Amino acid sequence: MSKHMRYLLVAAVLFAASGCSASEAAPYDEAAHRATLEKTLGHPVSDWPTVLQLSRETCAYDEKRFALQIAVNADRGMLDETRIDVAYVCPDRSAELERISAVTPPG
Repeated sequence: MSKHMRYLLVAAVLFAASGCSASEAAPYDEAAHRATLEKTLGHPVSDWPTVLQLSRETCAYDEKRFALQIAVNADRGMLDETRIDVAYVCPDRSAELERISAVTPPG
């Protein structure tokens, strides 16, 4: 079993045990999302529609695919950016991201 598969298995167990449910979220603020991401990156985002689409796709993934994406982004050193995307696009998954990242070693 690969290193990432072990982490995904642990993350899936933690998620299942948490009994998470969707909660009321604030309305999506695209301008704030972009500004926060650009501040973190230190430069403007050149292809915002693509970044937003990828964020939405990540948020729509099932638990296993979401966990895999978090692990891949952690390996690429992009966990902070992923946290921002999740916080704005699917804030109900922020706790899930934190549980996964806690068992995923940094890249």
